Amino acid sequence: KPEFCAFTIERMGLNEQEGVLYDVLGVFRQKHIPIEFTATGIDDISVILEQKAARNNVPELKAALYEIAGADGAEVHFADNIGCLTVAGKGLQRATHISADIEKVLADSHIPVIADSKGVGKRCFMYAVDMQEGHRAVETLYDRFIRS
Repeated sequence: KPEFCAFTIERMGLNEQEGVLYDVLGVFRQKHIPIEFTATGIDDISVILEQKAARNNVPELKAALYEIAGADGAEVHFADNIGCLTVAGKGLQRATHISADIEKVLADSHIPVIADSKGVGKRCFMYAVDMQEGHRAVETLYDRFIRS
């Protein structure tokens, strides 16, 4: 699907801040903005959502996220024109290396992954890619895993 965006908070030690993910998600809940998925690291949290949901709220959302992260070295970034690619299916749970295979196919096709999310249950894998590469990403994965 095209037309997604991402808000990313970065700060050293962000993972040590109790309740930070709860607070970040609360910003979007208060605005009644649904999110597609989150991608987290030790020092960063990204929230991926549809562009139209955030369109009129970008400065306000960035300010609220910056406040949560704390001013000490925190950065909040906004990126738009992202495509959201979801790979789902019952067989994913049994395919032990499928996420690595998916990412290798994308990398071999020079389609960079902006962010990803994989649940422990392996029910689906979600990838954020440049919106201009979305159709090619789908075709490339389809060719590799379905047509072959």
